Amino acid sequence: MPLIGELIKEVENNTPLKAPSKKIVKKRKYLENKPAEKGAPLEFSAKSRIKNPSILQKHTEKITDPRFSDDFGNYQAENFEKYYGFIEDIERDELTQLQKKQKSIASKRKKRSGKTSDFEHDLIQTIKSKKQRLEAKQKKREQKTVQANRKKEELDLISKGKTPYFEKKTAIKRKNDKRKNMPDAFRRSAN
Repeated sequence: MPLIGELIKEVENNTPLKAPSKKIVKKRKYLENKPAEKGAPLEFSAKSRIKNPSILQKHTEKITDPRFSDDFGNYQAENFEKYYGFIEDIERDELTQLQKKQKSIASKRKKRSGKTSDFEHDLIQTIKSKKQRLEAKQKKREQKTVQANRKKEELDLISKGKTPYFEKKTAIKRKNDKRKNMPDAFRRSAN
C-alpha cells in the first residue's frame, strides 16, 4: 500500500499509482493470514488493515468478577448455604477418598518399613485442613441455630410481658473466646 505522502503527490501530479509487485502482494497476504503460534501474542502490521476487528476487542474488554461487583447483588450467607450446600457434601466425599488413600500408602510404608514421603506428608496436611474446615462450618451452623433458638425464646418472653434484654456484642465475643484469661493487648481480636 502506498504511503499518504505518495498519494498526495500522485493526486497533485495526476499520475497513476504504481501497482505493488507480485512478491509484495504474496508476502502481504501471507502475513495477514499467517497462523499464530499457540500462546503467542497477536501481531498486526501497522500498514495493513485488520480484517477481523473483533480479535482486538477480545483483548480490550474489561472483565468483571461477579464476586466483587455490586451489579450482581449483595452477598447473603443464608442463600449461599442454601444453594451451594452440595459443595460441603463433595468435600466430605473427597475427605473420605483422601483418608482411604492415606491408609493404603501407610500400609505399604509399614510393609517396607520406610520413612514417610513428602507426598504422604502433603496428603496428611490436606486431610487435616479439610477436617478443620468442615468442623468450623459445622460449629458455625450450630452457633447460628443456638442464636436463633435464643432469639425465639426471648421474643416469646417479650410477648408474655418480660422486658427485652439486649446483650452487647463484645460480651458475646468474650463468652465465646476460649482465651478469656489472656490480656487484651495480646489478643488478636482485641481492637
